Amino acid sequence: LGEAYARIEENFVAGDTSPSLAVQRNEQICIMMAAIQRLPDNQRTAIIMKHLRGHKLREVAEILGLSESATAGLLHRGRLQLVQWLQDANHE
Repeated sequence: LGEAYARIEENFVAGDTSPSLAVQRNEQICIMMAAIQRLPDNQRTAIIMKHLRGHKLREVAEILGLSESATAGLLHRGRLQLVQWLQDANHE
């Protein structure tokens, strides 16, 4: 997950970010990583491989030993769950 964290950090943090904004973004990254950790293993693996490591759907499916449609379903359900948890976290 360290590699995934670094990739998320690259996407969220700009080089000219103020210290307070950097802290806020770091908190967002931590919330996202905690949410990813909560996913079932297969969904977490698919999300990390596809969205954080940049693998194509076909590659993720091959690695997981699933069809592309089954892998797409894992990704869809994982993203929906992440959105729900992140929305809940924003309301707390």
